[in-house]
Amino acid sequence: IANIGAGRSDVSSISLGRSVVGKSIKTAGNSFSEAIIKYIKNTHNINIGYQTAENVKKTIGCAFPMEKITSMNISGCDATSGLPRFISINSEEIRECLISSVSEISDLIKTVIIDTPPELISDITDDGILITGGGAMLYGLDMYLKNELGLKVFVTKNMQSCVIDGIGSELSKLDLAEVQGGKFY
Repeated sequence: IANIGAGRSDVSSISLGRSVVGKSIKTAGNSFSEAIIKYIKNTHNINIGYQTAENVKKTIGCAFPMEKITSMNISGCDATSGLPRFISINSEEIRECLISSVSEISDLIKTVIIDTPPELISDITDDGILITGGGAMLYGLDMYLKNELGLKVFVTKNMQSCVIDGIGSELSKLDLAEVQGGKFY
């Protein structure tokens, strides 16, 4: 399971309901937005805000080439004059600026697979990898990972809420007898 949240990517191999190997990095959804801000500044000499970068990420951001290159217009402040400026950017240039962050997440998944005991590897090759979290909404992330890892990759339907849904599910299983004085033992 790879959970790509806003501030962290957490990857674990799971067996019998428990984490066997788990690793985390700070490269995640926010890193995608920061890469877009940096790219627009370095390539187009325009400063954009975080919300503009988020909008770009959600609208034309991709980890794998889109079937049709998509463009959008954005505005920001010219880094030299400070005056407003408008430019058109496309999905291919945004894909190129995101590839470093996406590659770090792919490398994290590879590391977890390498560190997973050999007797569990067949489960991963049979069942594949599940990606969750808001960062999993990046277009083509599943296709990118499938090509990089050579494994089946699935995106959960409720990617933004599945972590909290899972916690809620596990909490509902707790035996109320285990709760004493408001503490779990």
